[in-house]
Amino acid sequence: LVVACEETGRFRILDATDFYTLGYNLDSGAYEIAGLSYEASLTAAIRYVAQDTVPRIMILQGHGELDADGTAVLADLLENNNYEVSYFTLTTDEVSLETGDVLLILSPVRDFMNTEIEVISDFLSQGGCVLFSCDYSDPVDSMPNYASLLRSYGFIPKDGIVIASEEEPLSYYADYQIFLLPIMQGTEITADLVAANSSTLLLAGCRAFEQPGATDRDLTVWTLLTSTSRAYLRSLSGDLSTLDQLEQDEMGPFALALQAERVTETGHISRSVILGCSTLLTSSEVYSMTDAQEFILRVSEYLAGVEATDLNIMAKQAVRPSLGTGNMVMGHALVVLLPLGVLITACFILIPRYRKR
Repeated sequence: LVVACEETGRFRILDATDFYTLGYNLDSGAYEIAGLSYEASLTAAIRYVAQDTVPRIMILQGHGELDADGTAVLADLLENNNYEVSYFTLTTDEVSLETGDVLLILSPVRDFMNTEIEVISDFLSQGGCVLFSCDYSDPVDSMPNYASLLRSYGFIPKDGIVIASEEEPLSYYADYQIFLLPIMQGTEITADLVAANSSTLLLAGCRAFEQPGATDRDLTVWTLLTSTSRAYLRSLSGDLSTLDQLEQDEMGPFALALQAERVTETGHISRSVILGCSTLLTSSEVYSMTDAQEFILRVSEYLAGVEATDLNIMAKQAVRPSLGTGNMVMGHALVVLLPLGVLITACFILIPRYRKR
């Protein structure tokens, strides 16, 4: 199917693979067709060819960031939802940041040069927006220029990895206490996701950030994702041989993702989001089992300043593999619903007999 617009000169070709979604089958360990996505694909194609401009997502390279292979799933998601994705470095003139672009800085491990920070700062001062990911293993302490860029948005990474309390099985996945099921807060980005009960995410090894506090008058910071109050933070220089809580571990709740807006000296508004776990962006398994795709699109729309996608026409999986906390749902059903069903059946049988007496 060819969808085209004469006024914009853009077109999109849809084939059979655009009309179904894949899901991960935990039993077979393979991907298989899980649902249909005709409406979502057609709507996205019409929006793409008809809109005046296509927002660009610029994924930075050159500092050990996640590369094209590591972000392939993310790039596919964004391109399928009408974003142009480009990879670039700050030291070449082939591709450069432009007004309206969204900059992605995903888990760098080498610091930025002063000249590179100047380029990024100039872009942000004109209202440029940026998405950071900062994994718990990233050496932020040895990257002062990068840390200063994060602090300009009120983002202060904590040392260590967040561990869910064993006493709160609903806060982590299966038996893996570092696979967090975070609590989604209702902000401009996530309000409709929370309202639609599309708030299930999985953070496989997560860094924490300082809770938003007092800032300058031009900066506002909100918490996007949090841990529970019983989660604890294990320093990477501490005892990593056990996940059991130690006396010196800092207690939660922890901010796991933050959102910020800064009014620049030129009067523009620069928006930023930071995530403490990059697997939320890059893992196809997380995409298939959680609401990660919806969350990522909401973040992208917020940063790009484009109209939000209608959740009702987003591609849905016919069967989504259950993301549970040790598959508690079935256990609760057996413990509660089965005896209740027996009780109701007994009432229907015994009450008429009692009345006949």
